[in-house]
Amino acid sequence: MANFPPLKNHLIYCLGKIIRREHLTGPFLDVGCGGGDVAAFLSAQGWTGKAIDIAEPTARAAQERLAASGVSVACASIFSESGQYATVLALDILEHI
Repeated sequence: MANFPPLKNHLIYCLGKIIRREHLTGPFLDVGCGGGDVAAFLSAQGWTGKAIDIAEPTARAAQERLAASGVSVACASIFSESGQYATVLALDILEHI
């Protein structure tokens, strides 16, 4: 997610609007979770889920941030992930492909 706080806040705001408009629910899978901003937002809304990132240092940072949230965090690729999720998010990752 963006490191510029006004942009990050706007993106989270937009995500909240989409969730309400489309009646999205958990559990969620946050692909390319970065520092865990989206997973933290969803957890604060009462959602459960999992956040994954392919980069070990990034996944570790997200795990530290989300430790008390109950969100599971793993260093993993979408291709190795299994499970059932009502909502899958892959935000702000296109520039890495």
